[in-house]
Amino acid sequence: ETLRQYGEERLDDRGETATMRDLHLRHYVRAADRLVEQWASTEQPVADRRFVAEWDNLRAAHGWTITNEDLDAAETLVVTSGWHACENLVHEHREWTQRTVELARELERPSPASYGTAALWAFYQGDMPLVVELARQGADADPDLPYVGGCLGMQMFGHFAQGHIDKVQRLEALIEEWLERTPELLDEFIMRMALGYVQAGRPDADFARLEAIGDDLGNPMTLDRIAITRGNAKVKAQPPQIESAIDEFREAIRLGSSGSKSTHLLGYCALASVQVATGDPDAAATVRQAVAKTFDARFWFGVDLALGACALHLVNDDPEATATILGHVVQRPAMLAGMHTVVRDQTLAAVADMANGETWMAKGAHTDRHAIAAYALDRLGEPGLQ
Repeated sequence: ETLRQYGEERLDDRGETATMRDLHLRHYVRAADRLVEQWASTEQPVADRRFVAEWDNLRAAHGWTITNEDLDAAETLVVTSGWHACENLVHEHREWTQRTVELARELERPSPASYGTAALWAFYQGDMPLVVELARQGADADPDLPYVGGCLGMQMFGHFAQGHIDKVQRLEALIEEWLERTPELLDEFIMRMALGYVQAGRPDADFARLEAIGDDLGNPMTLDRIAITRGNAKVKAQPPQIESAIDEFREAIRLGSSGSKSTHLLGYCALASVQVATGDPDAAATVRQAVAKTFDARFWFGVDLALGACALHLVNDDPEATATILGHVVQRPAMLAGMHTVVRDQTLAAVADMANGETWMAKGAHTDRHAIAAYALDRLGEPGLQ
């Protein structure tokens, strides 16, 4: 950083800063375009390493777009680096996205690209109302622009998490119509993932095209997300296919370890929920890992899911902890899919029978997310986190 500052000062002395930064920006816009193409392939791990190596340059390039109000370049950098950043929970990228959205508003040029990426970050933060609002604004900006389909998919995720079934049904029909336009492959992937969550367990569920996208791209991110979708479908099947679902979640954990931190962590959350709900003897260890890993990554959506599993896991040995954690969790809508729904319903029923359940839940409702995660780990026998 010191060398970078020194170089900028020397360029400024010679009046060359703006010209060199323009050249630097154009170079890294092209570089990011190439990297995201590599990322959406079997070479995703290689592209991830390249993104890490070039992150300082991408940061400088994006900062220059904001300074110069170059919205097109700002959005290109946000979108092309977004898959790597979001899947690996590089939270700095969320700030880039927010600044790009603010610039789009100032220039009165909203677009699905930046708003859709902002909606994805809101999803990872567990803020479902914001997911819906940002994705709606992106989809409404211009129906003929790329990434509208992704915004529709994010709207569906947000509404589904909040239990807005009527709105989910309207979006389901709209997405099916949109898919007939043959959208860009990653955009189609988001839409089909959203449909997969909604349709899991239904007789009419069809994951063939989703599986085909995974085969076409071959990158770990799509493959591990598909594994979680298959796992959720098997949990909701009649009768439930629990052992097979557990295998899918373990596969998602394995794949995510080399290509997608967020899905790696979601795999732990899904596995913890299934194991707790079915009384699996390995549940305690998985719950600890799910809570600790999601909190360490500040993956708040995952933290909420992991805490839900933790609450049910503690119900017999520590009912106060169960009710306290549940009191925090129920304030935030969690994705109502697969075993997460079952876990929450079972825990609510158990707490309803506790004499002090409402008091303990009220305590949890007034505990912030950092403190509740530390509390949960302490009750699980793990050291509290700072």
